[in-house]
Amino acid sequence: MSSKYAKGLVAGGLHGGAMGGLLGSLWGIASALGLQLLAVISVGLLLLGNIGSWWLKFMAPAYYAPATTQTAMLGDDLAMLQSKNPVLVALAIVRHLKKDEKGSWNEYDLNDSIMQPVIKYWKQQCHGSICPHALPKSQGGNGLQCAMFIHTVYDIAHHPLPAGGNAIDYWSAEDQQAFKQAGWKYINNGEGMPSIGDLVVMDHGPYGHILMVVGVEPPKNGKDGALYMAQANASSNTEIGGAPLLKWPLRSSGYLAQDWGPDYRVMGYIHNEQLSKQWGNPLFTAGGGNIDCSKVKHVSHELPRSEYVEMARKAAQQMGINADIYLRQIKQESGFNPDAVSPVGAIGIAQFMPATAAGMGIDPHDPGQALCGGAKLMANQLKEYGGNYAKALAAYNAGGGGVASAVRRCGENFRPCLPVETRNYLAVILAGMDDYGRRV
Repeated sequence: MSSKYAKGLVAGGLHGGAMGGLLGSLWGIASALGLQLLAVISVGLLLLGNIGSWWLKFMAPAYYAPATTQTAMLGDDLAMLQSKNPVLVALAIVRHLKKDEKGSWNEYDLNDSIMQPVIKYWKQQCHGSICPHALPKSQGGNGLQCAMFIHTVYDIAHHPLPAGGNAIDYWSAEDQQAFKQAGWKYINNGEGMPSIGDLVVMDHGPYGHILMVVGVEPPKNGKDGALYMAQANASSNTEIGGAPLLKWPLRSSGYLAQDWGPDYRVMGYIHNEQLSKQWGNPLFTAGGGNIDCSKVKHVSHELPRSEYVEMARKAAQQMGINADIYLRQIKQESGFNPDAVSPVGAIGIAQFMPATAAGMGIDPHDPGQALCGGAKLMANQLKEYGGNYAKALAAYNAGGGGVASAVRRCGENFRPCLPVETRNYLAVILAGMDDYGRRV
């Protein structure tokens, strides 16, 4: 944010009386000279200036307001497919599925640009043709089956599962042995809480059904939570950010209460603790939920720098972002100095421009509010850019317009098209990491 390219609003307008007099003068001069075209252009420019001022005053606050979790969610589907995060890969794919005649999500457009990497993967798996269990029924296939969807998601994310088969096979003794040897564990329904990335196995008919946990709202204060699952070849009952999902109540015991009828039984979850921690909870953690940074208790400027480090770490954890990256970011922004002021007017430990801080309702001079606000802003940026830390950090430093311009000119290899200051900013903060904050 300390960049000279940092976002800020500059509004201007003309008083009605002054504008009327000036317009009249311009029209008289132009008419006298026979330059009616100049007069028309002059009138147009002044009107546009007045309209621009009105838009900035009345419309821009709503336009630039942070999107909610339910509407913004995840961002670029292609970036999600390339993220190596199975949760984001699953959400990207289901956003491009279509219903068959029975209401099951197992169809898709063969010409859909986002689906091309997925189709390419299926062709590699099945000797140059789309696998029958992935081929749409409209093209003579079986439609995208649930087990094929799960297998595809984890392979594309570069986290291949240790075993597979039909959905019910995932609960078999043979598959359990393979999963357990690879660090996964089995949790019977009602005997423990599910986590992001878990597989949910259901007993139904000869083949069963399998889903993937992509969102968790934990039970709280005696009230049920909810589990949000991505799947193929079944119906959905909710939608978030264009992704059709299945939402079922989650009891405090971890019991998942399905409502598909007595012919279906949730057997339980296949869980990998280490991997689940890496994947986050993108639907309900990033963005800070209802955390109001303006209510953060005032913090003295006299604290040792180490205290601010712990405050920054806590803020990052509350907002569901990578704490190590956020610590590097604040060190780069201000060196953890709550009194820092940049040459372009960015203020405080998180280097907020005054207009941005005002828009978030925080005091940029207060380290507690600023660190909370900075983490919340980063969380919103990460949602917008599909978990891409390089884009989110660049937007924090150079503004969203700078990122959009760089991507337009350079594509996904956008860094060379960023301002020099922002390129250096990313190089320092993401040293030893890829664009998604993974160690390389």
